[in-house]
Amino acid sequence: MPGLASTQGWVAATFATVQAAGTSVQIVSADGDVVATYTSDKEFSSLVFSSADVSSGATYSLVADGSTLATVTAGEFTGGGMGGGGMRGAPGRR
Repeated sequence: MPGLASTQGWVAATFATVQAAGTSVQIVSADGDVVATYTSDKEFSSLVFSSADVSSGATYSLVADGSTLATVTAGEFTGGGMGGGGMRGAPGRR
């Protein structure tokens, strides 16, 4: 993602399902303008896009082969992180 001093906007998302190689992805502004189109070479489950055409704070839809995968706010990352269980001792011990 761009640095804090960057004037370039960005969008990012992590998807619930893996998208297949060859998926056509569009980044679409709230008023329906297509900001970018890309066809993936490999399967993917997350996306980060940065461009001077993206306005921080604006809403964008991430559309794959005609279906909306996510609606995001530029400059905010809402995807999942590294999951994992908590640290626990052996059962019955404290």
